[in-house]
Amino acid sequence: MKVVFTGVSQGLCNSIKESIAEGLANCQYEDRDGVVRFYQHVNTNQSVTFNGSTVVVEGERCALWGDHHAQALRMLSYSGIEPSKYETSDTRLKWYETLRSFMEGRAPYEMALKHCRETQSNPQYYKALEQAWEDALRLQQYPLRASAEMDKQQLERAREVLALL
Repeated sequence: MKVVFTGVSQGLCNSIKESIAEGLANCQYEDRDGVVRFYQHVNTNQSVTFNGSTVVVEGERCALWGDHHAQALRMLSYSGIEPSKYETSDTRLKWYETLRSFMEGRAPYEMALKHCRETQSNPQYYKALEQAWEDALRLQQYPLRASAEMDKQQLERAREVLALL
């Protein structure tokens, strides 16, 4: 992924730089031989670079959010500044989304259900599965009454989600 932001204020650029430096400092130490080591894995192919009022974010999106860049990305996201350029291998995702956040928040029902099955995730965290999750719980607790009250599609979806539990 590569995202370019132009017209970023100097104050925000400074805050982002400080955040990255602090995050990096908190995850590294120097061993007895003077070699810099990291407490956590740090991906060296992730970067946030600055050129005046232009900020460029490059790397693997999940790793960017997982490494010491997360607070910097949050600052850019919350600032409301829209990117002037966005390149990605997964066009479903907005620049600030990970696959997981997309699946949990914006994915359509079938896509969310498939992802939930493949990752063995809990369906209650998926917005598209929310109604089916509630219906599945009702079906589990009151099988006869719930079956009689639900329409065919509602019942089918409740059973699909119930199978994930």
